[in-house]
Amino acid sequence: MPPKGRKAQAAQKKKKPQPQRQVVIRDPKVQFSKCAREFAATAADPFRPSSACLPFPPSVDSLKLSTFIRGTFHTGGSNSSYGFVTLDPENMIASDADAIFNSTSSFTGTTIAGSGTGIIQSSSNSTFVTADIGADVQFRIVAAGLRIRYAGTELDRGGRVVGLVEPDHRTLTAHSFSELLEYAESSTFRPDGEWHCISMVPRNEVEGSYENSIASTVANMAFMVVQPGTTSLAFEYECWTHFEVIGPVVRGQTPSHVDVIGASAVQGVVSQNYGSWVRNAWNYGRLIARAANHVLGTTGMTTFPPPNMYQPKIEL
Repeated sequence: MPPKGRKAQAAQKKKKPQPQRQVVIRDPKVQFSKCAREFAATAADPFRPSSACLPFPPSVDSLKLSTFIRGTFHTGGSNSSYGFVTLDPENMIASDADAIFNSTSSFTGTTIAGSGTGIIQSSSNSTFVTADIGADVQFRIVAAGLRIRYAGTELDRGGRVVGLVEPDHRTLTAHSFSELLEYAESSTFRPDGEWHCISMVPRNEVEGSYENSIASTVANMAFMVVQPGTTSLAFEYECWTHFEVIGPVVRGQTPSHVDVIGASAVQGVVSQNYGSWVRNAWNYGRLIARAANHVLGTTGMTTFPPPNMYQPKIEL
């Protein structure tokens, strides 16, 4: 190779090194559909009217219906050390169907029951009755919630409370206090004046399908109390259930949408934290953020980077 000239060598020395190409990684945005966001908000706070839909197929217009019951329950006092309130969310669709079962101060038993001495039943404020449900009126549950707080005197306040949503949504009838404690999903606390809540959403698309009849009573959400002495303890309760209702005679139907990924994310967060709901006051922002992380971490979607790279921005 011929030697280079002085000018070429000088030019080579003055040549500045090229900067390395920089790759900018932007934070991803996890955005759920409007239906999934309202579903998450209702699961986080079911104790208010809601226009939420269940983001599962079919995507058809539906009436968004919210029903509720408020009341009180008591432990048995000198008759029994125990008391309870339990909810069948499905029966909240009809105003003539028993949905709440609770003990009074004359309760003599030791297990959850639907009838007997010192047990009363209550129905919701639904606009439908049992005879309406059929081919022309079908429904499905979006979310349900049950909460309680102590309503007695400070002098009498004591004992323990256990709250549970049956993880497979089977009945809790005939369960004792100790049997509820055997569930990993249950949670206990001392009675106080704060609301303590449990919440439920359909576990899968089968539970989220429309029904044309009311099944036999399945009270799968419950609080049970054991008192420290022989004085009956009083508690307030409040329960809400949110439905989608369809059918040719149903008025006030509005559009619903399908977002299976968003629905599965919310379901995953709620089902994994059944016990936490009793102790912690969740909010929409926290739940939707957990749902987004659930999507990033467990669905295997290739459209998002791995969750351990950086924190996602959540579009609320």
